[in-house]
Amino acid sequence: MNYYERHIGDYMKNTAHLSMVEDGAYNRLLDVYYDREKPLPEKVADCCKLARAVTKAEREAVAYVLGEFFELCPDGWRKRRCDAEIERYREKRSKAKRSANARWSAQRSQCDGNANASGSDDADAMRTHCGGNAHQTPDTRHQKPPDGGKARKRARATLGQAFLAELGVPEATARDWLAVRERKRAPLTETAWAGMEREAARAGITAAEAVRICAERGWQGFNADWDWRGGGNVRQLRPGTDEANAVANAEAKRLLGFST
Repeated sequence: MNYYERHIGDYMKNTAHLSMVEDGAYNRLLDVYYDREKPLPEKVADCCKLARAVTKAEREAVAYVLGEFFELCPDGWRKRRCDAEIERYREKRSKAKRSANARWSAQRSQCDGNANASGSDDADAMRTHCGGNAHQTPDTRHQKPPDGGKARKRARATLGQAFLAELGVPEATARDWLAVRERKRAPLTETAWAGMEREAARAGITAAEAVRICAERGWQGFNADWDWRGGGNVRQLRPGTDEANAVANAEAKRLLGFST
């Protein structure tokens, strides 16, 4: 088995008295039980090995959990809930196998004339399809959006030269700046442009002027706190580097009123 149901409410109610170590031991023993599809070994030391219990506290937790939640039988430590889940799984797997065999037999009977062309690939495909539910793997696929993903496509929509031209940005300037962003794999989205307008307003300039500055200096974006007034070739620091972190820390101290 690679999956078993776990009802959180019932589990928490039945294990509220366990310590963290005991709870971990219990979970590992359950995983081993379901994975092996058979009772746990009779010897506690063997159970400790399966649960990877190394320290004295971990081994004591395994022994406690065995006595609390499992029953010692001639073939090892059993748990009725585990046995029931394993039996249900086996019945489902057997039913799926019989169904797959029946479908394949019917398909093969209908296609005897083309048996050589079909080959074993069809059999494998059919058996895989029919036996899918027997593995008990939860379906974690997300539902498709009701609008067919149109909202997501709109969110990814980018702005171009026509948009910048309407704001008074010269064609050459717009083309150069968009080329900079393209090289850095940063499409001009509505969110990115909103940030440009916000920073331009902080600097007391128009967004079109901010675009010109970025195009001249090869900047992907604009920040009012940068030395955008300087006449030299101002280099944009890469986020996450030691130099960028030092500049950010110094600016934070300045804003908070601490002496540097």
